[in-house]
Amino acid sequence: MKSVFATALAACMLLACSPKADEEPAEAPPDSTPTPALQRLVGTLSITEDYAIAGKSGAPFLTRKMVLQGKIDQVVQVEESGDSLDVTPEGGAPMRMSGTISETGQLSMDNPDSNSIVKTRGDSTWTGKLGDYELRIARSKLGVGDEIHLRFNMPMDGNMVVKSTHTSGAVTEMGTEGNLMGLSLLEANPSDGKFMFKRDYDLFPKLGQEPTEAFEKQLYDGMKKFPAVVHLGAVTNPGRNAWTYAGTKVYSKPGSETQWTEKVELSFKLVPR
Repeated sequence: MKSVFATALAACMLLACSPKADEEPAEAPPDSTPTPALQRLVGTLSITEDYAIAGKSGAPFLTRKMVLQGKIDQVVQVEESGDSLDVTPEGGAPMRMSGTISETGQLSMDNPDSNSIVKTRGDSTWTGKLGDYELRIARSKLGVGDEIHLRFNMPMDGNMVVKSTHTSGAVTEMGTEGNLMGLSLLEANPSDGKFMFKRDYDLFPKLGQEPTEAFEKQLYDGMKKFPAVVHLGAVTNPGRNAWTYAGTKVYSKPGSETQWTEKVELSFKLVPR
């Protein structure tokens, strides 16, 4: 009798300690990955572009100048994703930069011996405000530090007028309905014809050891051979939370009648919110 009782008691204890069939399974532990802390991305950007074509006299007959002055102060989250440093504004807002863009161009040509047009005068003046832009930061394989990519696509307000004087004395006038004749690098938006400032800027660190991957090696060799045609020398601090650059990119060949330079000064950093 005692053995039967003991067996029954053991069975009851086993059933009492076992989970019930109708109980919900325990919830999985919450994701322990910490959410990146919010920071402020602050900084300044200055870009100046100068372009000129000289005539037979040596004096330029066409000049163009673009000036961009920008300031950044935006709350962001920053996460590392492979080689990239993803900078995401708070609340899913776009990256924004305050500031202005201006572009001016002048054309002055005289050809008194021509049998058609003896004089041409042109003027192009445009202004715009900075706003949404794209920023990409990625660890470079060409040198020590990050590569910085900036992309702008901003609407501009202004006008271009070119007046040509013919041998007969008649004057014809052309505006933006024609081509911009080098007086401007703005692009017309196909949807509404409004002129846009569409430009990309790439800043690279000082070249380091030669990479082994074929495409990167090709870029490296080209930059090493013609360092003036790219922006080299961007500096990333050891904490990877501050970036600076100051330098000039030269599009034209030395001694050419065309002179075309692009100067960029950048200072970005992440600070506590």
